[in-house]
Amino acid sequence: MRFLAPLALLAVATSALPTTDSDLTDSSTGLEKRAEGMYPFKFSPMLRGAVRQVSGVALSITYNAVNGWLFHVHNKLSQDIVAYIVDISSGGNDVSAQPIDAGKDYSWYVGHNLVETNDQGRFEWKTNY
Repeated sequence: MRFLAPLALLAVATSALPTTDSDLTDSSTGLEKRAEGMYPFKFSPMLRGAVRQVSGVALSITYNAVNGWLFHVHNKLSQDIVAYIVDISSGGNDVSAQPIDAGKDYSWYVGHNLVETNDQGRFEWKTNY
């Protein structure tokens, strides 16, 4: 059972999660789903804010024991996106979706009440939303 806790900073540790065709399609429609930018990670307390380039979008994840994980995204593209945080360990559920304007930065927290430490996660972004 997940307990409510204050939101915390998020750090991302890389993980070699395989990407399969089924990960890229919506099971009910078969349509492509958020295949433009993906970055697999683990919701780890070892994440310290390293910047990762994900197909034109910069991602940084930092962990804080009190609040959880802080995601900072810089949209370097010339079009707006929606950034998604997915908990693969819970069946691929979206735990967060944030619209980010072209050329802008946005930061938000994903707390311990939404994900378990060491769950497998994935950052995704998509235009045409």
